[in-house]
Amino acid sequence: MKHVALTAAQMKAAQERGNAEMATGAAAAHFDRKQDAVVLVMRSGAIATIPRSLLPFVAGLEPRLVSDLELSPMGTTLRFPRLDADFAVQGLIRYVFGVNEANRIAGATRSRARAAASRKNGRNGGRPKKVAAQEGPQLLVEERRRAGIG
Repeated sequence: MKHVALTAAQMKAAQERGNAEMATGAAAAHFDRKQDAVVLVMRSGAIATIPRSLLPFVAGLEPRLVSDLELSPMGTTLRFPRLDADFAVQGLIRYVFGVNEANRIAGATRSRARAAASRKNGRNGGRPKKVAAQEGPQLLVEERRRAGIG
């Protein structure tokens, strides 16, 4: 593997990205058998209770398999060791709470100003082509490889 030397600015930027990701990550996670749900306690103090039935790849499985879960040290990854499955915490939250859908709907609003901006953008060659949006939570590299998509 080739080693790449990073500049001080690149190191600082990477540290800032890491700190920002950690600040929005989870502080704790556990499976609540009574509620049949994964409970995420975010570093912000917010608590997300996600019913097992809403978790992709986990919904139809027995609770005992789901109850064994781990949170990465940075609080950015939720891991189910028995299932050999990992989920990005932020991706899971976006998926379950529909944040991406809400943003899509908000972007579909029409106004005179938006129409004018669209016309101007069209004269400039239009929007750059988008990379296909990923459905559901972002699977980490290992899960993507296993699924044959990475």
